[in-house]
Amino acid sequence: MFSLLIVCYFLRVTESGLSLDIADCRGSPVAPFRPVPPPSACKNKDEAICVAVFNPLGSDAATNANPAMTYKVNANCLNATLKANALALCPSSCALCCMAPEFSCSNGSDAATNANPAMTYKVNANCLNATLKANALALCPSSCALCCMAPEFSCSNAAGADCTPFTVSPDLCTNALTAAAALANCPNACGLCNQPGAGGRCPDAVTNCAALLPLLTCTNAYMQQNCMETCRITTCLSTTGGASSCSDGRANCAQMASFCNVAPYSGVMREQCRKTCGICR
Repeated sequence: MFSLLIVCYFLRVTESGLSLDIADCRGSPVAPFRPVPPPSACKNKDEAICVAVFNPLGSDAATNANPAMTYKVNANCLNATLKANALALCPSSCALCCMAPEFSCSNGSDAATNANPAMTYKVNANCLNATLKANALALCPSSCALCCMAPEFSCSNAAGADCTPFTVSPDLCTNALTAAAALANCPNACGLCNQPGAGGRCPDAVTNCAALLPLLTCTNAYMQQNCMETCRITTCLSTTGGASSCSDGRANCAQMASFCNVAPYSGVMREQCRKTCGICR
């Protein structure tokens, strides 16, 4: 009801059936003017209002889909009276994603350097701080460019295995037809070292198994479930014999499932709890 009242108010000051070239978020100073980031990069907050007042005209669909043409927006998006509402409620419809809160910051000063393969990659000094490095590896391996030391890359590919196809086309690592081969022969290339069956082994699911061994021994249920490699347990191989590489890399994924889509934990969850988070089947 509230949205309906707002729509009625907006309709009193709208310009019906008009479209204009985008004036904001232009990716280039010269025509054709295209929105950067694209409208799909952000979400509208109230679709009822967006559809009624701010959505692009249907007649502009072909123009907006053509990268060689200047992008058109509903004239209401540029209406001085409505523009604040357009940004707050309908940034996607009005191609105003660059002004939305999720894009209201800058990339780090090293972004251009790190995107250039001819330049030496830069990391935050905290990544190399002796006091913080263990935490950097455990919590932020991607940010600190430490993936090679992360559990999912802590093994070797099978001797003599040609893993080039998997490094060239990473999607093959999880493709239903090639996942079993990736898991068995190229776990390092695919970042599958912490998955059951990787390289014909059952990897530890936690990082402190060596320290726990003298205290709990391998007769302990926790050790048998989470420290299979340390305890030389291979029972996981009977369940991963070639069907799929879809599994969780941590024993507590089920308890943490609510964090699958909650930033900043979602990235780690989707990486280490792939099955629980529905990343694979």
